[in-house]
Amino acid sequence: MSNTEEKKYYVTRVEWTEHERGWGQRFDGYSYHLNEEYAKKYIREFIATISGPAPYCYVSPGTPRIIQVDPLFAMLVYDKEILWDDKNHETLDDNF
Repeated sequence: MSNTEEKKYYVTRVEWTEHERGWGQRFDGYSYHLNEEYAKKYIREFIATISGPAPYCYVSPGTPRIIQVDPLFAMLVYDKEILWDDKNHETLDDNF
């Protein structure tokens, strides 16, 4: 890498959708993971906890996407392995 090139940082982002009976669905936030393998493992473990009929309100994951992030954000994700930016989990604001 030359002196003029900056190192690029990547994490995997999963978009979550909330489904609520009678209200439909809406965006519920993102989770950020070290890489696609960690994201898929997290999703598999999450889905394994679901059984029975659909509850009144639940969330579902979207397709993991690899995104480029700045070094500070990458450091937060690398440190925690998963990071949330919604109202129900550890928020990004808690980390700054």
